[in-house]
Amino acid sequence: MRLPFLFRKEIQMISYTINYEDFNGDSRVEKLRFHLSESELAKMTKADPTFTSSNLTRIAEEKDPQTMFDIIEKILVSAYGVLSEDGRVFKKNDELRSDFINSAAYAALIDELTSDETGDKMTNLIMGIFPKKVMDRVDAAKKNGQVPAEVAQLVK
Repeated sequence: MRLPFLFRKEIQMISYTINYEDFNGDSRVEKLRFHLSESELAKMTKADPTFTSSNLTRIAEEKDPQTMFDIIEKILVSAYGVLSEDGRVFKKNDELRSDFINSAAYAALIDELTSDETGDKMTNLIMGIFPKKVMDRVDAAKKNGQVPAEVAQLVK
C-alpha cells in the first residue's frame, strides 16, 4: 500500500553532467551528483557563521566575487557524493571529497560555472543543491517581500 503524498519524504539530489579531459588526455563525460540535507545545512550554518542568512545577505549586497566563490565552493564540496548502485545510499566522506576536489572533473566544473556570463548554470546548480523545504521557505519569504532584493535575485 502506498502512503499518501502528504507522508512521503522529499529527497532532493541534483546531477550535473560535465564533459572534460582527464589527466591522461582522454575525453570523458561524468555525471556529478550533489545532495545537501536540512541537517547538513544546519550543521554548516552552526560551524561557519558565513552561512547565516544575515551574512549571506551582506555578502550578496557587497558582491565580493572571492567570498561568493568560497561559499559556492564550500556548498559544492559539502554536497558532493557518490550514489550507490541500488540508489539507497548517497556516500559522502573526506576521501571522496578529496578525490573530487583533486579531479579534472572538478576543475572543469568550476571553469564551466565561472565562465557562464549569465550565471544561470551556477545559480541553478546551487539552488538545486539546497533542500526543497529550505527553497520552499525562501520562495514563500520572497512572495511576502521578506527576502532582501539582492538575495531574491540570487535565487530567482
